[in-house]
Amino acid sequence: AMTVLLAVLAGLQYHWTGEIGRAEADRQRTRLERASQRFARGLGHEVGQVVGAFRPDAPGRGAPDPRTLLLRRLESWSGSEHAGLVSRVVVVTLGESGPVAEEATTSSLDFTEVPLPPQLAGLAEPLGARARGERPPGGGFRPDSFLTNPPGFLMPLIRPGGAGARPFGPGSVRLNGMALVELDEGYLGEVLLPELAEVHVGPLSEGDFAVAVLRREDQSILYVSDPDLRPRELARADVRLDLDVGPGRFGGRGF
Repeated sequence: AMTVLLAVLAGLQYHWTGEIGRAEADRQRTRLERASQRFARGLGHEVGQVVGAFRPDAPGRGAPDPRTLLLRRLESWSGSEHAGLVSRVVVVTLGESGPVAEEATTSSLDFTEVPLPPQLAGLAEPLGARARGERPPGGGFRPDSFLTNPPGFLMPLIRPGGAGARPFGPGSVRLNGMALVELDEGYLGEVLLPELAEVHVGPLSEGDFAVAVLRREDQSILYVSDPDLRPRELARADVRLDLDVGPGRFGGRGF
């Protein structure tokens, strides 16, 4: 799942003392918790749209090159409401001298070779082992997983196994490479997350609260509605919620 946290901070007036103040604070916390859950569902829906748009079909003999299918889906995605959410698609295959990376964007709609993205540097050994039908040492990359820096998700590109392999039996499919669908962090922080916060939490310019989305592993900020907030203030958020989005939620295996 996407390893991020949602933090919502209420205004100081809800931190009153006394029975009336505590009752109002409890009501406000309940409202914020429900708003946070709506936000999480909204983000899950939007990421799910990307996952569903790019998830590869089951392989069949004579199927077109996966790059061709990904280009079709990228072109289709370029006409969607949140077309800017996807920055690029990177395909990684195993060449004679190691992993080969190629990227396509909605503006180019063609794959060109690029340096291997740093977050995928560990793919060589797992790709080689899985291509041979072996288990990678230490498990390697899981075929469906969500990356957070920069945000994106990995998908396996698989091909039919040998001619003698039984359908759905051992060796019926082999890993042919990996596809990384990378999300645009600027679009997330400047368009999608503010839009979701406005819809599900309330008008940020008028409300007495702030919303932040943090990477869970290092607490770095993906989005914060009030740029003056400091990490120590975010740590005291009234509501903190794991955002369970990504391939693992939509039929993949996640982390």
